[in-house]
Amino acid sequence: MWVTLRKLNWGDDTWSMIRGVKPISEIEIRGDYVRVRRGVGLDRFRVIDVGESGFTFRTLTGVYSGIDGVTLLMPRGSLIGRPIDELINALRNLNARVDRLGSMVRIVGGRLVGGYVMISGSVSSQYISASYTWRR
Repeated sequence: MWVTLRKLNWGDDTWSMIRGVKPISEIEIRGDYVRVRRGVGLDRFRVIDVGESGFTFRTLTGVYSGIDGVTLLMPRGSLIGRPIDELINALRNLNARVDRLGSMVRIVGGRLVGGYVMISGSVSSQYISASYTWRR
């Protein structure tokens, strides 16, 4: 099933997210819209340059925690050193295997357990957005 996204802001965050989901998706860009659907063959090892997109960095940390394989997320520029530890700890409470490797985040994805986590939105509201990716 295809999901169609229209009227996107074609800034750096959008392109970063497109690159970020490409290893697990089929993507078609046509005119003013993007169509995305889950990919057939999933790569088991992924290295994703998230650039300076905090939205992409935090959201994909949640997404790839629940997908089999190893993923390295690489931030750049002003995103290096920005907070993400609270999100990592919340994911670990759901049985995720997430570690920091310097500025990068390594995710060994797999099945997450159900449950509740408490996470503050005061550091970044994107922590809350990333939490929606854990629901099944």
